[in-house]
Amino acid sequence: MTRSLWWPFFLHLSLSILIQGCSTVNTTKRSSVRDFGVAVDVGQKATSSLDISRTSSAGPVITENNDVINVEQKQQDVVALILGPGGNRTAGHVGFIKALEEHKLKVHIVTGTGLGAVVAALYASGKRSDRIEWFFYKLFNKTKNFTPYSQNWLEVTQIMLREEFGSKRIEELPTATIIPLYDLKERRIHYFSRGPVVELLSENLKLSNNRESRFISSLQWEIHSIKFLKSYGADKLLGVSVLGREVLFQKWDDYLLGVFGKAIAMSRTSAELLDWSIELPTDTLPIDSVKEIPLFIQKSYDMAYKKVELYIKEGAKKSQGPE
Repeated sequence: MTRSLWWPFFLHLSLSILIQGCSTVNTTKRSSVRDFGVAVDVGQKATSSLDISRTSSAGPVITENNDVINVEQKQQDVVALILGPGGNRTAGHVGFIKALEEHKLKVHIVTGTGLGAVVAALYASGKRSDRIEWFFYKLFNKTKNFTPYSQNWLEVTQIMLREEFGSKRIEELPTATIIPLYDLKERRIHYFSRGPVVELLSENLKLSNNRESRFISSLQWEIHSIKFLKSYGADKLLGVSVLGREVLFQKWDDYLLGVFGKAIAMSRTSAELLDWSIELPTDTLPIDSVKEIPLFIQKSYDMAYKKVELYIKEGAKKSQGPE
């Protein structure tokens, strides 16, 4: 008699646990901000975390007492370069950097979001455009069978970042570098100028559907970091966009379509507040495509070369003042 009374209870309890487990699995792809944990997991130590107590602290070229850039006692404008996100379209930044090299345009601060931050860090580390281009050829080849920003894609990208940067810290890079990350616990953006390069870049490549991290990319909230860069000491903000005006994918993904669609709208709005911006010719290249990358980089370079040349000429005229 006792067994017959308890049996329905245990059956109900088992079914409840099973349903709860299935429910958890099905909702991991899209969850609310308050569902995210605090731990930062970048595939290394489980206790790894980023120090947010000094997220606006000194980089390699700041003044001793203030968190602002001091370039030769402000005898020249402090130029901040902002490289936007765009999946595989980010390869277009390589063409832009090549144009910077050929024109010998000095950049004092670099920042970016998504893969744009990876390009920024490589450039800040002293890598030339051909070396950065080779990095992306290898990355695209190794990740071509994975959905961008998926777990498999992230793991391969992290391995390549470790091979490139090792244990280097962001404050050790020759050019001041800022990596903005969105804090899911505090629900605001932190601007990191200190910390392990690989860990910062890895977190920067995670989107809001990642349930394992406290910090993720800021690209769903902000693209250009205008207010912060001005407070950091930048006089001129140069923005480079590879998002284009249309989101294209070889393999359709509703989540990424929403992410990049919103990013395009934000980027175009905030670009109007920059001192100078360029939109590279990217509309025909799907965000997840690895085809025709060399041609795409060349087209980006051709446009960037003319735009940078014009920017330098306009700057020279302003410095001369009225006749």
